[in-house]
Amino acid sequence: MKSQRKAGKAVILCVLGVVCLFGINLETNLLRRGLEEDSPKKKDSKRPIMHTFYETINAKDLDGASRDPPMMQVWKDEWEKAGFDTKVLTLDDAKKHPDFETMEIAVKKPFPTDTYNQLCFYRYLAMAAGGGGWMSDIDTFPTHFPIEEAMTLPNNGKFTSFQGHVPGLLSASADEWTRVANIMVEDIPTSKQGHPSDMMILLDLYQQGTHDIDFKWQGDVSKPSLIYKEAHKVDCEKMKEGRAIHMSHHSLGGVFKSGIYPIEATWPLEGKERAEGARAIMNEWREQCGGSSFPHVKEA
Repeated sequence: MKSQRKAGKAVILCVLGVVCLFGINLETNLLRRGLEEDSPKKKDSKRPIMHTFYETINAKDLDGASRDPPMMQVWKDEWEKAGFDTKVLTLDDAKKHPDFETMEIAVKKPFPTDTYNQLCFYRYLAMAAGGGGWMSDIDTFPTHFPIEEAMTLPNNGKFTSFQGHVPGLLSASADEWTRVANIMVEDIPTSKQGHPSDMMILLDLYQQGTHDIDFKWQGDVSKPSLIYKEAHKVDCEKMKEGRAIHMSHHSLGGVFKSGIYPIEATWPLEGKERAEGARAIMNEWREQCGGSSFPHVKEA
């Protein structure tokens, strides 16, 4: 009898152990599911994506960073504040496109040793291979970007440049990125520009006016050299114009040479000084003009 009672107790304990383990696993799975549902990835699944393209070719731009230049973090921070997710494309993404070898041969003729200008062309194929969408330069940041428009591409996905022929902010479907990339390749040998960079090839295409590309010239993208009344005093009226601001080397150089650069820096501006200056400009705009009220995406 004792042995039977012991056996019975063992069975009961075993069953209780299985039930307990099942309960723990069930609770763990429910907890994991809850965490996944609350995770930023799940929550942000309906946010539009802003892409940029970057490959390290200049150690000075890194300023001690292991992979990304300081400006990259500013770019990510600003677009994510504006309601976007961000994605950085690289040369490896461009190489996935079937037209990569054709483009590589074409751009190495005018730029045999100029890696920077070669890479500027490759980003068009990287965008096409990745499915298309929005792309901005690493130094272009949102100001009054209509987030609702970003959810679906403007012009039904037609290739659109929001800063004229300057490729600071672009949008297009994957097919359009491929189409325009191929047109640019075809234009390189006959370009009338002395320096056939991707920006100048886009100028060629604009002047030819036969390629069904929407070049916007109405101030959709502003320049930092135009936004200050004086040192640390932002012109809020001018900053109401456009959807983004392009803080290129040239534009930030204009701010510096005017004596109104928002941080202590030396000329020429290195990567860290450009990034900190750009962040300071964006912060001063938010503080003085109420630019922090971004129209975030509404959840369904």
